[in-house]
Amino acid sequence: MLENRNSKPCLAAPKEKNKVMPSPNDLQGVFGHNVKMRRIELGMTQDDLANKAYVSVDTIKRYERGTISGAQLCFAYYIAKALNTTIDPLLLPFGNSQE
Repeated sequence: MLENRNSKPCLAAPKEKNKVMPSPNDLQGVFGHNVKMRRIELGMTQDDLANKAYVSVDTIKRYERGTISGAQLCFAYYIAKALNTTIDPLLLPFGNSQE
């Protein structure tokens, strides 16, 4: 278990500092960023999303980091469905969401 500044136990790893946003041309990065933002907006954990989308937590983590190789459309569909949206808004570069 990790400790935060107040020396209280904490279950999550520290947030990354100076996180660089993916380029609008980086489709996997844009998709992953939008998945993460939507998941947080809905108050879901990665585990919640993984269970609802019928994928592993590791798959969700790799999608959110934009490091998944050979991303599959069927997984993207299940993730979008679990987030109560379609794939389209998850593929739009930042600030262009139509929701």
